Amino acid sequence: MEFGRLFGIDPEFSGTEGPTALLNNAARARALFGSPTVSPAEMIEWTAHWVQDGGVTLDKPTHFQTRDGTF
Repeated sequence: MEFGRLFGIDPEFSGTEGPTALLNNAARARALFGSPTVSPAEMIEWTAHWVQDGGVTLDKPTHFQTRDGTF
C-alpha cells in the first residue's frame, strides 16, 4: 500500500493468501549485528525513489510466491 501511495496509484491485489505463513526469528542476527539503523518505511521510500528516478534493476524474478524453499 505504501508503494502505491508513493507512486500515486491504488494497488490491486490478485489471488488468495496461502494457508500458512512464512515466519523468521531475527533474534540471532540482531544479537550478532545489532538493530537495523534504517526503518522499513525508509527502505520503502528509498526504493520507490530509486525506481522513479530510473535506477538500475537486475530484472530478475523475486520468487516471492515460492513456498517450497527452492529459489
